[in-house]
Amino acid sequence: MKTRDLTICVLFAAMIAVLAQISIPFPGGLSLVMQTLAIVLCEVILGIKLGGISVLI
Repeated sequence: MKTRDLTICVLFAAMIAVLAQISIPFPGGLSLVMQTLAIVLCEVILGIKLGGISVLI
């Protein structure tokens, strides 16, 4: 794995950590957490290998 790939994985892991703190409340006690969106974006943009590494970090 190249240093560039590892750096991108760390940046996406940081994005997941930041977006996990944001939630949108809905009526009835439900809330949507942006962490789910971040994980899906990570997999779509980086692909299965690098996206999986980002989530595991």
